[in-house]
Amino acid sequence: MKVLILSRRPSLYSPRRLLEEFEKAGHTSVLLDPDLGDECRQFEPQVIVPRFGAWKFEESLSLLQSFEKRRVPCVNRPNALRDARHKWIAYLTLREAELPVLPTSCLTKAELPTQYPYVVKIPDLCKGEGVFLIRKHEDRLALLGPAEVPEWVMQPYMAYAEGRDRRFLVTREEGIIAAIEREAAAGDFRSNLSLGGRGRIHEPSALEKRLVMDALDVFGLHVAGVDLMLTPQGPIINEVNGCPGLEGLEKITGVNAAAAYVRQAEALLR
Repeated sequence: MKVLILSRRPSLYSPRRLLEEFEKAGHTSVLLDPDLGDECRQFEPQVIVPRFGAWKFEESLSLLQSFEKRRVPCVNRPNALRDARHKWIAYLTLREAELPVLPTSCLTKAELPTQYPYVVKIPDLCKGEGVFLIRKHEDRLALLGPAEVPEWVMQPYMAYAEGRDRRFLVTREEGIIAAIEREAAAGDFRSNLSLGGRGRIHEPSALEKRLVMDALDVFGLHVAGVDLMLTPQGPIINEVNGCPGLEGLEKITGVNAAAAYVRQAEALLR
């Protein structure tokens, strides 16, 4: 099988691990920047594994769409990646499917309320970037974001969560591959490992297993990182990531998460 792994930062842990595991499984694999469109097409892949971040996300999707038109299987299709990534679209998708989510609004800065605290997010960023806790009027006034982002996604601040949530790596082929409970670093409310959060192995409940598979299905993803937050009413879906990081999950759990990607890609060609 010829595998094309697309990443704008090929030196990062996750794309390097994927390349390692695909090669170990005997597949001819390359790791290329989406800007190298001609080189990507000349490789003539049989399956594509996208690893896209915020940088030139739409441009990366355009290349992926060109392969989709040629009927090249992709571990996660471009529309699924876009819908899961955009926090407002993701919320609407999950709510329409009647899955448990936080109350969420999409507002301009001028429309943000003066009753605090609450959390605001730039709609199309990830890994905790562009997420702010608004505790007081001065925080609201100081709120900054890219000029091209006219609206913010607003959610209530869940103080009882105490900076904790649960991250699940899930594939359509095998279900939950690994699960951890994350806790924010001191002085922060975001639990992302990339921002200094800590993690420990978590054993999923039956309800959590159902929710993360439902989240995968509603977006049409084959691989995802699903974040659940605990509330007094039970777990709710916080975010769904179509390009989840592997480093923290692998190092905390000892699970070979990259190999699960390989098995999912192989399943697409059966």
